[in-house]
Amino acid sequence: PRISSMISLDLEEENEVVEKLLNACSEMYGFGFNFACEDDSGILTVSPGVLFWDEKQAVIEMDIRHPLGLSDEKVIKRTKDIMGENGFDLDRVTGKKGHYVDPDSDFVQTLMAIYNRRTGRNAKPFAFSGGTYARLIPQAVAFGTNPEFDATRAHQPNEYISTQEMLFDMQLIAESIVTLSDKFCR
Repeated sequence: PRISSMISLDLEEENEVVEKLLNACSEMYGFGFNFACEDDSGILTVSPGVLFWDEKQAVIEMDIRHPLGLSDEKVIKRTKDIMGENGFDLDRVTGKKGHYVDPDSDFVQTLMAIYNRRTGRNAKPFAFSGGTYARLIPQAVAFGTNPEFDATRAHQPNEYISTQEMLFDMQLIAESIVTLSDKFCR
């Protein structure tokens, strides 16, 4: 859920508010909220995105993505409790339904077999909390060729892909389309 919290404050309280925010949002996996959790669908992440601050109030917007085994209601309640302990009121909550495809499904295993054969690896599928194009199509998955355990350049300064990587990716995706079409569309 996307959560917006606000607090009324005066100038003397500013340092205390900043310290509380830093403690609660100091890392991305919910430890600052004493709310870290994980299941097969992924790990809880907390991303404080925008902070509005003026002489009357501070408003922080946070993006919280949680494992599918944890209900929105529980996440909202815990966030409200933590923010309340730090003097914030929960102001607004919006959200999107999570998306998860069983990694043991024939569809995912077919993609992994192609990937592993072409790369010579024994990679396993994994879930993450990113919002990809896959959530728009039932049973779709994000399928990419960033090598397992290799540092990614995606969403980093000077993001790029080499010509060799691009050609490899195109061949992998073309084979995947043909194989999936033959297997599931006849």
